[in-house]
Amino acid sequence: MVYDATDSSLHALTPVAAELLSLLLDGQAHTPTELAGRLLMDDPHPDEVNDVCSQLMQFEHLGLLERSHP
Repeated sequence: MVYDATDSSLHALTPVAAELLSLLLDGQAHTPTELAGRLLMDDPHPDEVNDVCSQLMQFEHLGLLERSHP
């Protein structure tokens, strides 16, 4: 579960989504390919990278993630 203090909402995460979110908490910029590789501990298949992209968009939609702009 993730608590969003901005709107007092609570979000249930799958174990994979929770692991992905924990990878993002290091404050570094990551590409979806890098994140998929870290989750799998192997070279990701394009479908797996797409899954990570989808999850990142879901995080953004929920307000758990903001895109950084260079």
